[in-house]
Amino acid sequence: MAKTLKHQLAGYIISGVLATGTDFISYNIITLFTHHLSIVKAFTFLLGTVVAYFYNKIITFEHKGGSVHHVFKFFFLYCISMVLNVAVNQGMLFITNYYNDPSFIKKTTAVIFATFVSMVINFLGQKFWVFRKPVATHVYNS
Repeated sequence: MAKTLKHQLAGYIISGVLATGTDFISYNIITLFTHHLSIVKAFTFLLGTVVAYFYNKIITFEHKGGSVHHVFKFFFLYCISMVLNVAVNQGMLFITNYYNDPSFIKKTTAVIFATFVSMVINFLGQKFWVFRKPVATHVYNS
């Protein structure tokens, strides 16, 4: 049974919490054993992204089947989203004149706005591109 938009949004938020939790917890555990923080961060971000992929595929969008093509589309979407996130964050820092007058509020506002843009792009991209339901075609016999 297809989920309503409300249920998809709820599932998407839950997947975000799980993905972020996976990233955060695994980062803190792994960094107990190494000081290669950038490598660890990249790895734990990837772990969180894998959690988000499977949760959204199976639960949020109830996508049956799957292929390498879907995985590629998902990770491509997240790469685009990451670039947009960084660009929006930088744009907001510029607009608020953060570099000439730094403040916690300006920095936090930029991060929140950039995160919101990423969340919207990721949700819409997954719903209408990555996990899009196939359009039913009807064959009429004459």
